[in-house]
Amino acid sequence: MERTEVINIIRDCKDVTFFDYGQPRVYVTIEDFEGFDEDWNEQMLDYNTNEVARMERRLAEVANKVERGFYDYYYFEDFTVVVGYASYDI
Repeated sequence: MERTEVINIIRDCKDVTFFDYGQPRVYVTIEDFEGFDEDWNEQMLDYNTNEVARMERRLAEVANKVERGFYDYYYFEDFTVVVGYASYDI
């Protein structure tokens, strides 16, 4: 599958941001973290789990190989899509 087609799958999911620098990896972040409140308690965001699951299912259907773990890796012929959550960066 062409890179632009994969980017369109990712772009269709409203609760993610992605970074495509034209290099071998496209980084996708599921936006589940808003920040901290005045007491430094984590503030999580509600996101559409069905929409995110649909994106991940579509990526898995067209990828050559999938590795699931803390981050999920979707391997294509010339590039890899790496999917994680914003809360991983806390």
